[in-house]
Amino acid sequence: MGTQHNQQLKERLRQAGLKTSLPRLKILDALHQATLDKGGSSARALHADLVEAGLPISLGGVRQVICRLSSHGVIIHEAKNRYSFSLES
Repeated sequence: MGTQHNQQLKERLRQAGLKTSLPRLKILDALHQATLDKGGSSARALHADLVEAGLPISLGGVRQVICRLSSHGVIIHEAKNRYSFSLES
């Protein structure tokens, strides 16, 4: 995650009224990449990607974060169990 990209993610969280945390940043970054690569992702697939990358987080933790991000408009809940990163600020 590059410094400029990291700052953009932090700003996105701040604008939504959310505090910055490592899990939120990692999940946002993973979802951003999944959106670019595949048009979005499920919580289960994000969890698998994050665990593979070495982030010790539970599936429940991922679901909790994406639910909060979705309710604050940071990410888009597209369909049942599918989320995407809004590429527009």
